[in-house]
Amino acid sequence: MRGADLDLSIVIVSWNTRELLRECLESILGRPQGIECEVIVVDNASADGSADMVAASFPAAILVRSAVNSGFASGSNQGIARARGRHVLLLNTDTRVLDDALARLVAFLDAHPDVGAVAAQLVNPDGTVQRACTRFPRLRTALYLDTCLGRWFPESRELARYFMRDWDHLSARDVEQPPGNGLALPLGLLRELGPLDERFFIFYVDVDLCQRIRARGLRCHFLPDARIVHHLGKSTGQLSSFVLILQTDRYRWYRKRYGPLGGLYQKCAATAIALDFLLRRAWPFEPRRLAAESRKVLGDLGRLLAARFET
Repeated sequence: MRGADLDLSIVIVSWNTRELLRECLESILGRPQGIECEVIVVDNASADGSADMVAASFPAAILVRSAVNSGFASGSNQGIARARGRHVLLLNTDTRVLDDALARLVAFLDAHPDVGAVAAQLVNPDGTVQRACTRFPRLRTALYLDTCLGRWFPESRELARYFMRDWDHLSARDVEQPPGNGLALPLGLLRELGPLDERFFIFYVDVDLCQRIRARGLRCHFLPDARIVHHLGKSTGQLSSFVLILQTDRYRWYRKRYGPLGGLYQKCAATAIALDFLLRRAWPFEPRRLAAESRKVLGDLGRLLAARFET
């Protein structure tokens, strides 16, 4: 099929989630979608046979085998480079597309040229809504995310603002930062914006992308009528250094957004998070347990504090 005839290119970055990936692809390729679409799977050096499964069971999908796990941004860029549709959907492997969600996303983008990205509603397997949209982080947000302040003051104004607790995720509206999972964008806009920032491994890629979209004067919109099941945490939960990757990507975003002082500010917040985590894990203070926990936590902290991010 010619690229001009394709409504949507679906880019899926895969890493060691073979059966979830199978379910995801079956929800797309196993039934009519009401639009012309292509599926591009970028396998980030999975060790569980994910790539071979795609090749054998889903020959209609375009398979890109990456020799290394270079992260979500890099994998997405590889898929976007091969996209031929008018629009692109970024989709995680731990998802299942429901009903006519893809057609609704495409129709919304076609009808609203002032929208740079439209996000589907993510739901749990039991149908309950995941409150996945947020507002952009501010400097003070770092004081509450994953810190003891967040535990002590869970109803703080800053957390309420950041997590959009004034909205139930049931109505359509513009949002600052929809999740990168289930996010559809015009391919032409992606080409103009340039590649996703590969200095982020997995987290804050969507935050950076949405800021770049809004800087163009375009809106990011949330469309609850387009629904996608999301098995929350099944992909990122595999990361052996989840906290280190999260904090490093968060530091890089703050460094990029607020400059060197912003990066230093986030490193201080990450230090407080690491020490708080260590104290809670090592309680009661048994010397052997404290030593074992310290080696891992302080080792990760040392790598984070040594990280540099040039802009």
